[in-house]
Amino acid sequence: MMTKSFALILSIMFFCLFSNLLKAQVSPNSCPITTVTDYQKAWNGLGTQCSEFKVAKNLYGSIAFLTKDEAVANTPVYIYPKGFQFAWVAGSENLERYLLWRHKYGDKPELSIQINRYAGLPDSLVIGRTDIYLTVIDYSIGDTSVINPEIFVPTAAFWFNKFRNLYDITAPLEVQKTLAFNDPNFAMSTPYTMVPIDPVKNYTAITGAILKSPDANKCDISNYQCLSISHRTVNDQNCRAWQTVKNGLSIYDPYDAGSTTAACAKAFNNYLNGRIPTASEYRAMINICQDVNPCNTFQGFGYNPSYSEPLNSNYSEHFTGTEFIVPNNDLQNMYKANKVIFIKLPDVH
Repeated sequence: MMTKSFALILSIMFFCLFSNLLKAQVSPNSCPITTVTDYQKAWNGLGTQCSEFKVAKNLYGSIAFLTKDEAVANTPVYIYPKGFQFAWVAGSENLERYLLWRHKYGDKPELSIQINRYAGLPDSLVIGRTDIYLTVIDYSIGDTSVINPEIFVPTAAFWFNKFRNLYDITAPLEVQKTLAFNDPNFAMSTPYTMVPIDPVKNYTAITGAILKSPDANKCDISNYQCLSISHRTVNDQNCRAWQTVKNGLSIYDPYDAGSTTAACAKAFNNYLNGRIPTASEYRAMINICQDVNPCNTFQGFGYNPSYSEPLNSNYSEHFTGTEFIVPNNDLQNMYKANKVIFIKLPDVH
Protein backbone atom coordinates (compact mmCIF):
# COMPACT_ATOMS: atom_id res chain seq x y z
CA MET A 1 0.00 0.00 0.00
CA MET A 2 1.38 3.42 -1.08
CA THR A 3 2.06 5.80 1.77
CA LYS A 4 0.93 9.42 1.61
CA SER A 5 4.53 10.68 1.69
CA PHE A 6 5.54 8.43 -1.20
CA ALA A 7 2.48 9.50 -3.23
CA LEU A 8 3.41 13.14 -2.60
CA ILE A 9 6.94 12.54 -3.86
CA LEU A 10 5.63 10.89 -7.03
CA SER A 11 3.23 13.80 -7.61
CA ILE A 12 6.07 16.32 -7.31
CA MET A 13 8.26 14.31 -9.68
CA PHE A 14 5.43 14.07 -12.24
CA PHE A 15 4.74 17.82 -11.97
CA CYS A 16 8.40 18.67 -12.58
CA LEU A 17 8.64 16.29 -15.52
CA PHE A 18 5.43 17.67 -17.09
CA SER A 19 6.60 21.27 -16.62
CA ASN A 20 9.90 20.51 -18.33
CA LEU A 21 8.08 18.91 -21.25
CA LEU A 22 5.95 22.03 -21.67
CA LYS A 23 9.02 24.25 -21.60
CA ALA A 24 10.73 22.08 -24.18
CA GLN A 25 7.90 22.72 -26.63
CA VAL A 26 8.48 26.48 -26.54
CA SER A 27 11.90 27.61 -27.69
CA PRO A 28 13.47 29.87 -25.06
CA ASN A 29 15.19 31.71 -27.94
CA SER A 30 12.03 32.50 -29.91
CA CYS A 31 11.37 36.25 -29.94
CA PRO A 32 7.83 37.53 -30.62
CA ILE A 33 7.60 40.86 -32.50
CA THR A 34 4.22 42.60 -32.61
CA THR A 35 5.07 46.30 -33.07
CA VAL A 36 7.48 48.34 -35.16
CA THR A 37 9.25 49.25 -31.90
CA ASP A 38 9.79 45.53 -31.23
CA TYR A 39 11.17 45.17 -34.74
CA GLN A 40 13.56 48.09 -34.30
CA LYS A 41 14.84 46.61 -31.03
CA ALA A 42 15.34 43.21 -32.64
CA TRP A 43 17.15 44.87 -35.54
CA ASN A 44 19.47 46.78 -33.21
CA GLY A 45 20.05 43.91 -30.79
CA LEU A 46 22.90 42.19 -32.55
CA GLY A 47 23.97 40.57 -29.26
CA THR A 48 20.64 38.87 -28.56
CA GLN A 49 20.35 35.11 -28.53
CA CYS A 50 17.16 34.81 -30.60
CA SER A 51 17.29 31.63 -32.66
CA GLU A 52 14.10 32.63 -34.46
CA PHE A 53 11.84 35.65 -34.79
CA LYS A 54 8.05 35.47 -34.80
CA VAL A 55 6.85 38.61 -36.56
CA ALA A 56 3.13 39.26 -36.17
CA LYS A 57 0.87 39.30 -39.22
CA ASN A 58 0.06 43.01 -38.77
CA LEU A 59 3.62 44.01 -39.74
CA TYR A 60 4.57 44.50 -43.39
CA GLY A 61 7.75 45.65 -45.07
CA SER A 62 8.89 47.42 -48.20
CA ILE A 63 12.03 48.90 -49.72
CA ALA A 64 11.98 52.66 -50.26
CA PHE A 65 14.40 55.24 -51.62
CA LEU A 66 14.14 58.18 -49.21
CA THR A 67 15.71 61.57 -48.56
CA LYS A 68 16.92 62.32 -45.03
CA ASP A 69 13.81 64.44 -44.38
CA GLU A 70 11.51 61.67 -45.59
CA ALA A 71 13.29 59.15 -43.38
CA VAL A 72 12.18 61.09 -40.28
CA ALA A 73 8.82 62.06 -41.81
CA ASN A 74 9.57 65.79 -41.80
CA THR A 75 8.02 65.87 -45.27
CA PRO A 76 5.33 63.70 -46.90
CA VAL A 77 6.68 60.20 -47.35
CA TYR A 78 5.31 57.35 -49.44
CA ILE A 79 6.19 53.69 -49.85
CA TYR A 80 6.25 54.15 -53.62
CA PRO A 81 6.70 57.39 -55.59
CA LYS A 82 3.73 59.62 -54.81
CA GLY A 83 2.02 59.21 -58.19
CA PHE A 84 1.31 55.51 -57.75
CA GLN A 85 -2.18 54.58 -56.59
CA PHE A 86 -0.95 51.42 -54.87
CA ALA A 87 2.28 50.20 -53.31
CA TRP A 88 3.82 46.76 -52.97
CA VAL A 89 4.66 45.41 -49.52
CA ALA A 90 5.97 42.09 -48.22
CA GLY A 91 4.51 39.97 -45.44
CA SER A 92 5.81 39.05 -42.01
CA GLU A 93 7.74 36.05 -43.33
CA ASN A 94 10.02 38.43 -45.24
CA LEU A 95 10.56 40.54 -42.15
CA GLU A 96 11.60 37.46 -40.17
CA ARG A 97 14.14 36.54 -42.82
CA TYR A 98 15.51 40.10 -42.89
CA LEU A 99 16.21 39.93 -39.15
CA LEU A 100 18.08 36.65 -39.49
CA TRP A 101 20.22 38.20 -42.21
CA ARG A 102 20.76 41.29 -40.06
CA HIS A 103 22.16 39.12 -37.29
CA LYS A 104 24.27 37.18 -39.79
CA TYR A 105 25.75 40.08 -41.77
CA GLY A 106 25.51 43.04 -39.38
CA ASP A 107 26.15 46.26 -41.32
CA LYS A 108 28.00 44.60 -44.18
CA PRO A 109 26.91 45.29 -47.79
CA GLU A 110 25.80 41.65 -48.05
CA LEU A 111 22.82 42.56 -45.86
CA SER A 112 21.53 45.07 -48.42
CA ILE A 113 22.19 42.74 -51.31
CA GLN A 114 20.27 39.84 -49.75
CA ILE A 115 17.30 41.93 -48.60
CA ASN A 116 16.96 43.82 -51.87
CA ARG A 117 17.24 40.68 -53.97
CA TYR A 118 14.61 38.99 -51.85
CA ALA A 119 12.40 42.07 -52.24
CA GLY A 120 12.74 41.76 -56.02
CA LEU A 121 15.27 44.51 -56.77
CA PRO A 122 18.19 43.94 -59.17
CA ASP A 123 21.75 44.54 -57.99
CA SER A 124 22.13 47.29 -60.60
CA LEU A 125 19.49 49.36 -58.80
CA VAL A 126 21.18 48.93 -55.41
CA ILE A 127 24.89 49.35 -56.10
CA GLY A 128 26.08 52.90 -55.53
CA ARG A 129 22.92 54.16 -53.81
CA THR A 130 22.97 55.67 -50.32
CA ASP A 131 19.24 56.22 -49.84
CA ILE A 132 17.84 52.70 -49.44
CA TYR A 133 15.60 52.10 -46.44
CA LEU A 134 13.62 49.15 -45.12
CA THR A 135 10.16 50.45 -44.28
CA VAL A 136 8.29 48.46 -41.61
CA ILE A 137 4.60 49.31 -41.22
CA ASP A 138 2.04 48.25 -38.62
CA TYR A 139 -1.30 47.91 -40.41
CA SER A 140 -3.31 46.99 -37.32
CA ILE A 141 -6.21 49.35 -36.65
CA GLY A 142 -5.59 51.45 -33.56
CA ASP A 143 -4.61 49.33 -30.58
CA THR A 144 -6.53 46.31 -31.83
CA SER A 145 -5.31 43.17 -33.57
CA VAL A 146 -7.64 43.83 -36.52
CA ILE A 147 -5.71 44.25 -39.81
CA ASN A 148 -6.49 47.10 -42.21
CA PRO A 149 -8.99 45.67 -44.75
CA GLU A 150 -7.34 47.62 -47.62
CA ILE A 151 -4.53 45.05 -47.90
CA PHE A 152 -4.91 42.74 -50.89
CA VAL A 153 -3.14 39.85 -52.58
CA PRO A 154 -2.05 41.06 -56.07
CA THR A 155 -3.75 38.46 -58.21
CA ALA A 156 -4.78 39.15 -61.79
CA ALA A 157 -8.40 39.34 -60.61
CA PHE A 158 -7.45 42.08 -58.16
CA TRP A 159 -5.96 44.26 -60.91
CA PHE A 160 -8.91 43.73 -63.25
CA ASN A 161 -11.32 44.73 -60.51
CA LYS A 162 -9.37 47.83 -59.42
CA PHE A 163 -8.73 49.21 -62.90
CA ARG A 164 -12.36 48.62 -63.84
CA ASN A 165 -13.80 50.28 -60.72
CA LEU A 166 -11.32 53.15 -60.44
CA TYR A 167 -10.52 53.93 -64.07
CA ASP A 168 -13.29 52.32 -66.11
CA ILE A 169 -10.88 50.01 -67.95
CA THR A 170 -12.71 46.78 -68.69
CA ALA A 171 -10.95 43.68 -69.97
CA PRO A 172 -12.97 40.91 -71.64
CA LEU A 173 -13.16 37.58 -69.88
CA GLU A 174 -10.73 35.97 -72.35
CA VAL A 175 -8.08 38.59 -71.55
CA GLN A 176 -8.65 38.11 -67.82
CA LYS A 177 -8.18 34.36 -68.12
CA THR A 178 -5.09 34.74 -70.32
CA LEU A 179 -3.34 36.84 -67.69
CA ALA A 180 -4.74 34.99 -64.67
CA PHE A 181 -3.58 31.60 -65.96
CA ASN A 182 -0.47 32.95 -67.73
CA ASP A 183 -1.63 31.16 -70.85
CA PRO A 184 -1.60 32.93 -74.25
CA ASN A 185 -3.38 29.94 -75.81
CA PHE A 186 -6.07 29.64 -73.16
CA ALA A 187 -8.95 29.68 -75.66
CA MET A 188 -7.22 27.26 -78.03
CA SER A 189 -7.05 23.48 -78.05
CA THR A 190 -3.30 23.41 -77.31
CA PRO A 191 -2.80 24.99 -73.89
CA TYR A 192 0.50 26.57 -73.00
CA THR A 193 2.05 24.97 -69.93
CA MET A 194 5.01 26.04 -67.84
CA VAL A 195 5.91 24.00 -64.76
CA PRO A 196 7.08 25.53 -62.57
CA ILE A 197 5.57 28.86 -63.63
CA ASP A 198 8.19 31.23 -65.00
CA PRO A 199 6.81 34.80 -64.90
CA VAL A 200 9.39 36.10 -67.38
CA LYS A 201 8.65 33.41 -69.97
CA ASN A 202 4.93 33.95 -69.44
CA TYR A 203 5.39 37.69 -70.00
CA THR A 204 7.16 36.96 -73.27
CA ALA A 205 4.53 34.42 -74.32
CA ILE A 206 1.65 36.86 -73.69
CA THR A 207 3.24 40.03 -75.08
CA GLY A 208 5.52 38.60 -77.76
CA ALA A 209 8.34 40.78 -76.40
CA ILE A 210 11.76 39.27 -75.75
CA LEU A 211 14.77 40.33 -73.72
CA LYS A 212 17.27 42.55 -75.52
CA SER A 213 20.10 40.69 -73.81
CA PRO A 214 20.29 37.50 -71.69
CA ASP A 215 22.20 39.51 -69.09
CA ALA A 216 19.64 42.32 -68.92
CA ASN A 217 17.42 42.90 -65.89
CA LYS A 218 14.50 40.59 -66.63
CA CYS A 219 12.10 42.55 -64.43
CA ASP A 220 12.52 45.87 -66.30
CA ILE A 221 10.14 46.53 -69.21
CA SER A 222 12.72 48.74 -70.92
CA ASN A 223 14.87 45.64 -71.50
CA TYR A 224 12.24 44.01 -73.74
CA GLN A 225 11.71 44.47 -77.45
CA CYS A 226 9.88 43.11 -80.47
CA LEU A 227 12.10 40.93 -82.63
CA SER A 228 10.25 40.88 -85.95
CA ILE A 229 9.00 43.86 -87.95
CA SER A 230 6.27 41.92 -89.75
CA HIS A 231 2.64 41.50 -88.73
CA ARG A 232 2.22 38.10 -90.29
CA THR A 233 1.89 36.15 -87.05
CA VAL A 234 -0.23 36.56 -83.96
CA ASN A 235 2.92 36.91 -81.88
CA ASP A 236 4.12 39.81 -84.05
CA GLN A 237 0.75 41.52 -83.72
CA ASN A 238 0.75 41.04 -79.95
CA CYS A 239 4.21 42.53 -79.65
CA ARG A 240 3.43 45.53 -81.85
CA ALA A 241 0.36 46.25 -79.73
CA TRP A 242 2.43 45.85 -76.55
CA GLN A 243 5.12 48.16 -77.92
CA THR A 244 2.62 50.82 -78.97
CA VAL A 245 1.14 50.93 -75.45
CA LYS A 246 4.58 50.81 -73.82
CA ASN A 247 5.87 53.73 -75.87
CA GLY A 248 2.66 55.73 -75.68
CA LEU A 249 2.32 55.47 -71.91
CA SER A 250 6.00 56.04 -71.12
CA ILE A 251 5.39 59.77 -70.52
CA TYR A 252 2.70 58.84 -67.97
CA ASP A 253 4.88 56.46 -65.96
CA PRO A 254 4.31 57.34 -62.26
CA TYR A 255 8.02 56.81 -61.64
CA ASP A 256 8.44 60.11 -63.49
CA ALA A 257 7.69 63.21 -61.38
CA GLY A 258 4.25 64.67 -61.94
CA SER A 259 2.57 61.61 -63.40
CA THR A 260 0.06 59.32 -61.70
CA THR A 261 -1.57 55.94 -62.09
CA ALA A 262 -4.84 57.77 -62.81
CA ALA A 263 -3.29 59.87 -65.61
CA CYS A 264 -1.67 56.77 -67.07
CA ALA A 265 -4.97 54.86 -67.03
CA LYS A 266 -6.77 57.81 -68.66
CA ALA A 267 -4.19 57.89 -71.45
CA PHE A 268 -4.74 54.16 -72.01
CA ASN A 269 -8.50 54.69 -72.24
CA ASN A 270 -7.93 57.46 -74.80
CA TYR A 271 -5.73 55.11 -76.80
CA LEU A 272 -8.42 52.40 -76.78
CA ASN A 273 -11.06 54.92 -77.90
CA GLY A 274 -13.94 52.73 -76.80
CA ARG A 275 -12.68 49.32 -77.94
CA ILE A 276 -11.63 46.50 -75.62
CA PRO A 277 -7.89 45.86 -74.98
CA THR A 278 -5.98 42.78 -75.99
CA ALA A 279 -4.04 40.77 -73.41
CA SER A 280 -0.68 42.20 -74.57
CA GLU A 281 -2.02 45.77 -74.42
CA TYR A 282 -3.47 45.28 -70.96
CA ARG A 283 -0.24 43.68 -69.74
CA ALA A 284 1.78 46.66 -70.95
CA MET A 285 -0.66 49.07 -69.32
CA ILE A 286 -0.53 47.61 -65.81
CA ASN A 287 3.25 47.32 -66.18
CA ILE A 288 3.65 51.06 -66.88
CA CYS A 289 0.77 52.44 -64.81
CA GLN A 290 1.24 50.39 -61.63
CA ASP A 291 4.64 48.64 -61.83
CA VAL A 292 3.19 45.16 -62.42
CA ASN A 293 6.47 44.22 -64.04
CA PRO A 294 7.52 41.11 -66.04
CA CYS A 295 8.52 39.33 -62.81
CA ASN A 296 5.04 39.58 -61.29
CA THR A 297 3.62 36.13 -60.57
CA PHE A 298 -0.07 37.06 -60.07
CA GLN A 299 0.07 34.44 -57.30
CA GLY A 300 0.86 36.59 -54.27
CA PHE A 301 4.53 35.58 -54.15
CA GLY A 302 7.57 37.59 -55.12
CA TYR A 303 9.95 36.50 -57.86
CA ASN A 304 13.48 37.56 -58.71
CA PRO A 305 15.63 35.74 -61.29
CA SER A 306 18.70 37.16 -59.50
CA TYR A 307 17.82 35.64 -56.13
CA SER A 308 18.39 32.15 -54.82
CA GLU A 309 19.82 30.88 -51.56
CA PRO A 310 22.34 29.43 -51.91
CA LEU A 311 23.01 31.13 -55.24
CA ASN A 312 22.27 28.96 -58.28
CA SER A 313 20.23 26.50 -56.24
CA ASN A 314 16.84 25.03 -57.10
CA TYR A 315 14.71 27.09 -59.49
CA SER A 316 11.91 27.41 -56.95
CA GLU A 317 14.19 29.54 -54.78
CA HIS A 318 13.67 32.41 -57.22
CA PHE A 319 10.14 32.64 -55.84
CA THR A 320 10.49 34.61 -52.62
CA GLY A 321 8.06 35.60 -49.85
CA THR A 322 4.45 36.70 -49.81
CA GLU A 323 3.58 40.09 -51.31
CA PHE A 324 0.59 42.37 -50.91
CA ILE A 325 -0.88 45.60 -52.27
CA VAL A 326 -1.77 48.60 -50.08
CA PRO A 327 -2.93 52.15 -50.85
CA ASN A 328 0.10 54.35 -51.49
CA ASN A 329 -0.81 56.90 -48.81
CA ASP A 330 1.32 59.48 -47.00
CA LEU A 331 2.88 57.76 -43.96
CA GLN A 332 3.48 60.88 -41.86
CA ASN A 333 0.53 60.34 -39.50
CA MET A 334 1.38 56.65 -39.07
CA TYR A 335 4.96 57.62 -38.29
CA LYS A 336 3.78 60.02 -35.58
CA ALA A 337 1.59 57.24 -34.15
CA ASN A 338 4.60 54.87 -33.95
CA LYS A 339 3.17 52.69 -36.70
CA VAL A 340 6.08 53.11 -39.13
CA ILE A 341 9.87 52.91 -38.91
CA PHE A 342 12.49 53.53 -41.57
CA ILE A 343 15.69 51.50 -41.24
CA LYS A 344 18.71 52.60 -43.24
CA LEU A 345 20.30 49.69 -45.09
CA PRO A 346 24.08 49.49 -45.62
CA ASP A 347 25.43 51.14 -48.76
CA VAL A 348 26.70 48.86 -51.52
CA HIS A 349 29.64 50.20 -53.52
